[in-house]
Amino acid sequence: MKRIGFSALSFVFTLSAFAAPSAKIPESLLKVEKKYSQAKSFAVDFEQTDKSAITGMTKVSTGQLFFKTPGKMRWQTLSPDPTVLVSDGKTVWLYTPPFGKGQRGQVIVSSAAKVKSEFANHLLGGEFSKTKFLKIDTKSESNFILVPHPGSAGDLQRAEIEVNAATSHIDRVVLDYRSGNHSDIKFSNLKLGAQMDDPIFKFKSPENTDRIER
Repeated sequence: MKRIGFSALSFVFTLSAFAAPSAKIPESLLKVEKKYSQAKSFAVDFEQTDKSAITGMTKVSTGQLFFKTPGKMRWQTLSPDPTVLVSDGKTVWLYTPPFGKGQRGQVIVSSAAKVKSEFANHLLGGEFSKTKFLKIDTKSESNFILVPHPGSAGDLQRAEIEVNAATSHIDRVVLDYRSGNHSDIKFSNLKLGAQMDDPIFKFKSPENTDRIER
């Protein structure tokens, strides 16, 4: 069966530790954090462009992100290769459907405590104060470079955040990895405070699915 390639999903599955002090959060990011925290949930469309350092190939995918406090997330890639990453705050499921007739799907199931996906959840959810950064560089009122503490975010070397200064929405996240891989995620059609039921943050495996426990 075809395995999941490089994508922002690899950003989520990283071992993280957050004991180190955090850099000061810029005012613009604090405004984003306040707006997202007051909403308590959001739904947003994304377009993600990944570039592999090994192959030099670029892949564009689209999908939807659903987020609800505390710690619930559903990252759903719709095209060209459907995948679903779901976390209810306790368990994380990463599902890849069959790629062809006669093949089986695959779901990787992990304890959220083992996966330690706080960095991804906080960054994508606008919870900057909960994430411990080594350094934050302000490029402009709407553009920031966030550098995680070494060992706190797996292979991730730095993240660039672009926000809309007028609306305090996250428009774009760019991820650079020590491996040379690169991911550019653009967000659109943000719906803050979107109504969503907790069952969408749990995953029930379809038939013909191989289950892998981690």
